[in-house]
Amino acid sequence: MDLALLRAFVHVSEVGSITEAAPGLGYSQPGLSQRIQGLERRLGCRLFDRGPHGVTLTAQGTTLLPYARIILGVAETMREELARDRRLPGED
Repeated sequence: MDLALLRAFVHVSEVGSITEAAPGLGYSQPGLSQRIQGLERRLGCRLFDRGPHGVTLTAQGTTLLPYARIILGVAETMREELARDRRLPGED
């Protein structure tokens, strides 16, 4: 699973708008929309209901959200652990 896709999914779900989420993620609106659609294709389900005033999570999106947060949290913890392991003894 692509962590960048999960980050995008979580951010869009928090912001409630692909248009508003795009700049914070470094994407154009069409680019972020394509990435979210790619994630939906990969998972075989729609994650968001799209409307004129933003997006809301579908039932499948609601199911995915806590797992995505856990995966991203574990990835961050792993990165921190590996960074800590790279330091030499006595360095802080």
